[in-house]
Amino acid sequence: MFESWYPTWDKLYDAVVTGKPPVQKPHDQGEEATRTYIYGMHYRGVAQAQLLAKRIPLKGRAHLVDIAGGPGTFSIMFCKQNKGLSATVIDQPQTLAVTREIIAAHEMTGRVHTKPGDYLNEAFGSGYDAALLSSMLNQESPAVVQDIFRKTYQALAPGGLVIVQDQMLNDDKSGPVLSAMIGVNQLLHTPGGAAHSGREIAEWLTGVGFGKVKWVPMSAPSPFTVLTGIKPS
Repeated sequence: MFESWYPTWDKLYDAVVTGKPPVQKPHDQGEEATRTYIYGMHYRGVAQAQLLAKRIPLKGRAHLVDIAGGPGTFSIMFCKQNKGLSATVIDQPQTLAVTREIIAAHEMTGRVHTKPGDYLNEAFGSGYDAALLSSMLNQESPAVVQDIFRKTYQALAPGGLVIVQDQMLNDDKSGPVLSAMIGVNQLLHTPGGAAHSGREIAEWLTGVGFGKVKWVPMSAPSPFTVLTGIKPS
C-alpha cells in the first residue's frame, strides 16, 4: 500500500500549486488497487484495533456502526472483545467485497455485517448505540467532517456513544510530525483532505449536539488521538 503511494509524492509541487490531488482514490482505480489498499489498511490497523477495543468498553451496547470502516478491522476486534455486540461496516461496494473476505477469515460473518453506502451523500441509518469514525476524517474538509458528525448524531439512539480516532494535530497545529505528514499525504490523495487538530474535532462534535466529549489516552507507541462523546438521552 505505501509503495503505491510513494510515486505520488513526486507530484507534491503540482498539488500545492493547484490545491487538487494528482491521483484518484484507490477504489476508483480498479479491483486490484482496491484490494491492495484495503488489505494494507487491515494489516496496519490490527494492533491499534486490539488496543482500542480493550480501551473503550462497549459492554451492554448492542450495535456498532463503523462509518467508512474499510476492512472492518475495528468492528471485528470490538465484537471479539464484547460478546453481545454486533457491528455494521458502511463503505463503498467494491471495498466491502474485500471486507467480507477479512470478516470471514476472522470467523465473524454472523456478527460483523456490511452495508453499501456513500458517507458523503447518504444517511447512515438509525438506532445504533455506538458509532466509530476511524482514520477517515483527515480525508475531508472541515465542512464535510461536520456534516459527517451531524449524520452520525442522527444515526445514534439517545445515549449512543461516538468514538473518533485519527492522527490529529495539537492545538496550535505545530505537530506532531507524523500527523502533519499525513495531512500532506491527504493533500496528494484526496480532494479536501487535511490534518485536523484534536481541539477542532472536539468543537465540531459539541457543535452538532454531542455531550461529555473527552480525550481517551492511548498508550505508546500508538500515534492516534481518540475522542468520545455521548448523544444526550
